[in-house]
Amino acid sequence: MKTALIMMMVLCATAMAKSYQLKSPSGELELNIELDQGKLFYQLEKSNTLVIRKSRLGNRLRGIDLSNNLRIARVESYQQRNSWEMLWGEFKTVRDHHNGLKVFLSNGRVEMNVDFRLYPDGLAFRYEFPRQKNLQKFEIIDESTEFKLSRNDQAWWTPAFKDNRYEYLYEKDAVANLN
Repeated sequence: MKTALIMMMVLCATAMAKSYQLKSPSGELELNIELDQGKLFYQLEKSNTLVIRKSRLGNRLRGIDLSNNLRIARVESYQQRNSWEMLWGEFKTVRDHHNGLKVFLSNGRVEMNVDFRLYPDGLAFRYEFPRQKNLQKFEIIDESTEFKLSRNDQAWWTPAFKDNRYEYLYEKDAVANLN
């Protein structure tokens, strides 16, 4: 089973860029991850149609830039196949089936991981900061995460940076109008 999962991840290396691919359990979604000139990018396709254009990832901590001059130390692929019971909601049993790819990054001084998960119907990722000698305490001061959607679809949102913002009604607008 691990061999099949490793086969899903294709490594392509050139002099300037390294790229990795991951497919969802259904094979309908394909995630492309690329390290190009020290910058990390991702792109998502659904049924060979671009959903998220090449978008940047990274963080800046106080005094430490984890968005430039990155190197990939290693990459690990994995898969999750289990279920759990919901106390309330539309379905009693929730299936957690995803394929994952964890990218271990370093700027030469500090390490940061990005854990990608592809579900049958979506993408998730998170930044991880493992315990390390050169990073005891830290403050994230900026994030380079981008979501460059390929189409100008509708988005539902609530106003931010106001008192009681969770009490506002949702608003709807084209993605291009949300700056």
